[in-house]
Amino acid sequence: MLSGRALILLFLFVSVSGLFFVPRIALGDAQIPRYEIGDWWKYDDDFAVQGGSVNATGLLVIADEEMVVAGGVSYDVFRLTANITGAYTSKSFNGTWSNLYTVYSRRTDLATVRIVATITQSNATFWQTSIIENNNTSPAPETAYPLSVGKTWFYTATSSTNTTTYNSLNPTPVSNLSGGTANWQYRVDRTEDVTVAAGKFESYVILTNNTGSGHRTEIYYSPQVGAPVRFQDSVQSTGSLIQSQVLLDYSAWPYRSSVAISSRGQTYAVQLRTTASVSNIRQNETALSFQVSGEIQGSSGISGRANVSIPKRLNNTSVKVYVDSIQSSTTFSQNATHYQVYFEYVMSPRTVSLVYGTPQAATSFDSYIIAGIGVSLVAIAAGLAMFVLRRRKRSMTKNAVQSSTPGSST
Repeated sequence: MLSGRALILLFLFVSVSGLFFVPRIALGDAQIPRYEIGDWWKYDDDFAVQGGSVNATGLLVIADEEMVVAGGVSYDVFRLTANITGAYTSKSFNGTWSNLYTVYSRRTDLATVRIVATITQSNATFWQTSIIENNNTSPAPETAYPLSVGKTWFYTATSSTNTTTYNSLNPTPVSNLSGGTANWQYRVDRTEDVTVAAGKFESYVILTNNTGSGHRTEIYYSPQVGAPVRFQDSVQSTGSLIQSQVLLDYSAWPYRSSVAISSRGQTYAVQLRTTASVSNIRQNETALSFQVSGEIQGSSGISGRANVSIPKRLNNTSVKVYVDSIQSSTTFSQNATHYQVYFEYVMSPRTVSLVYGTPQAATSFDSYIIAGIGVSLVAIAAGLAMFVLRRRKRSMTKNAVQSSTPGSST
């Protein structure tokens, strides 16, 4: 089974990769990411553990923003949750493997404050659970902004780890407290295009060395995804692969903008969520246009996504999306107040236009009531007119008959 130290190292690799981000504004201009509750990344994860291997799928989610206390100090953090499940295979044990863990990461610099993990291995005859809590004595940021190719940085993390283990043979929990200091060295080695199941993405390749563990990692951070698209951990001395992680899917928007649009004396907020920086935003009552940036130099065929949230009170017509004047395929969804317009494109400097037409003047419930009353009044007036005409017609007919009867006066 995994030792506490090995597990914590594994969690650090996974959690740091989930929090590390390189926005694509320009090389050397990478700011801290803007995460949002509900962002998620799904990975295929293969790694070796003490004579065996695990093939798993993991889902990492930005669950909340909150305050936590560690070492008597309060921190404003992102709370990330992960659920990793798969098959464990070795010469002596075959079964299932699950890891439920929570990472608390300081929002100001994404430094890891605390990790709590529950790992379970089981099959038909045996199970074992380990609960591991790792607290950094002084949170140290794993990144140094701004990032640029060739940049290097170091950090030292001192932590305490409490591991509690119990299993089907010995259900009494056994705890072990340990501590240590890890020294990490990072270097942004290069940029590279990476193709994985989720698409093709630009990436900054960051190499790390841990002097205490003998590990060497390659982390491929995507500016479009806001997280790694590939991660590899190997033994520094031999190059033997310990862990390989690739992105399967994601829902995260590194770039977010709000556009104010005025219509009929009201101002509405349209939300833009994109995987590239946005500029030259123009808007009126019937259309919205903006430019998305291109790739890192030398890139081609990079996957781009966008999602536009439009208030229903601003627009009640169908929305058409044009990318460089060519109509794009879109996916529509809606809730009680907004339409969501999702579309994809191949990354390069492009102009995107959304055309949604002029909303009708009478769209509210009160307007429909007024319109209904108007129709009713017209119908009543028409009925009265017909009644008067019929009476006049009968009176004229009666007079005509009387005047033509013999003996009638003229």
